[in-house]
Amino acid sequence: MSLIKRKKCPLCNYSNYRKIFSYNYDETKIKSFIKKHFNSQFPLKILEGKNYEINECNLCKILFQTYIFNDKFQKKLYENYVIEEVSKNKKINFNTLNFQTYLNELRSIENTLQKKPKDIKILEIGAGWGYWALFAKTCNFRVETVEASKTRQNFMKKNNLVSYSNLKKIINKKFDVVYMDQTFEHLQSPHDTLKIISKILRKKGLLI
Repeated sequence: MSLIKRKKCPLCNYSNYRKIFSYNYDETKIKSFIKKHFNSQFPLKILEGKNYEINECNLCKILFQTYIFNDKFQKKLYENYVIEEVSKNKKINFNTLNFQTYLNELRSIENTLQKKPKDIKILEIGAGWGYWALFAKTCNFRVETVEASKTRQNFMKKNNLVSYSNLKKIINKKFDVVYMDQTFEHLQSPHDTLKIISKILRKKGLLI
């Protein structure tokens, strides 16, 4: 099955949670979104009879989706179904305000750690096309990335960014900062991912 149904909180494993939002995948708005961002090969049948549901854990209060794609389909999603031009153009069309946001984040990292950028090692998980990582690198930070999509990995490597396919490849490395933007909610098991991050993050390091 490409879709996995969660029966407990993916962060703290608590089985008591409440549904706070539900919207059928057959609704026009969701279908329009899918057609805009995914190509015609996307298998809509896997969503039939399902709802886009958001739950709140009664213990840790995190919000999570009931149905998520498994790791195998998640990788296939970005390689085969996401429209590359749409995805890449979001970054290509960035303005100075977008890059100012990046700079503010990097300044915050520098100020919090009280180190020069050249002495700060950052890992970005779910780096996509690598625009944030590349910007950080131009600001003298030492940056490596993790990205499941081979196409996006190759794009980053062409731009001289170090990129790995998964966290297990770097389990013995250490970083001052682990950065994720719009990634955590897509993880099949964020609890397991946090365990790995706790091993690779240096003492007093930052998880963003």
